[in-house]
Amino acid sequence: MANVPTYMMMDDHEIENDWPVKANEKDWKVLYPAAAHAYQTYQASHSPLLEISGDRLVGVPKRWWYKYTDGCCDFFVLDCRTERWIWDLGNRERMMIGKDQMKALKKWLDDGSGRAKVVVSSIPFFPDSSSESPDKWSGFPGQRQEILAHIESKRIKKVIFFSGDVHASFSAQLTSPSGLRIHSVVSSAFFWPYPHPHEKDFQLSGTIDGGAIGSFKITDKTKVIADDNFTRVKITTSGLSTEIFERKGKKIQALKKYTW
Repeated sequence: MANVPTYMMMDDHEIENDWPVKANEKDWKVLYPAAAHAYQTYQASHSPLLEISGDRLVGVPKRWWYKYTDGCCDFFVLDCRTERWIWDLGNRERMMIGKDQMKALKKWLDDGSGRAKVVVSSIPFFPDSSSESPDKWSGFPGQRQEILAHIESKRIKKVIFFSGDVHASFSAQLTSPSGLRIHSVVSSAFFWPYPHPHEKDFQLSGTIDGGAIGSFKITDKTKVIADDNFTRVKITTSGLSTEIFERKGKKIQALKKYTW
């Protein structure tokens, strides 16, 4: 990371574990602003979020999500943490991301660029985690169904979700009712000595509820790697491939290819 340009996005531990589940009024006024300021200074400053004037970064972000294009890929880096609505008040539905972010995401997905659409989500979009479902996208089924329905109804191809958080690395494919394929690459590296998850901790078969549009079937998953590792992903105009390496660079999962 000292030699390769690196873009970042916050998750709960930039603020507090499982934020904002335990947040009180003081946390919103004291803890969150301090954490956001530190994140802006040390992580967000690497990203396209801030403008550059001469040789200096300028401005203060009004949001944390951002997008950019590189090669044959468009990237949308989601803020899955600071816009959450998890409280049961009135008829308001639980939200992972705010309405403006959702609108921007759907417009970006359907912009007709023809490039691979890489959605970066700090937590897995799929497959689901059996032990932490309320914190993941499975805990916000309405918005996940909205995104899946948009991809299916607009026939958006070459959609890939990049994510981490779950202390394991693997990939999987989601097949829509019409046969459209959506890909997920999960890589959570260098987390020793925390407890290691197992394949049984993830839903790697069956279906995901797509709401009115129908069920999406989980297919073509790889083995779950739960030792210290990192994933190398290559995306081309014909597909994507993944390889997983242990922390010193030895390959521990062979090349896995997915075609569009």
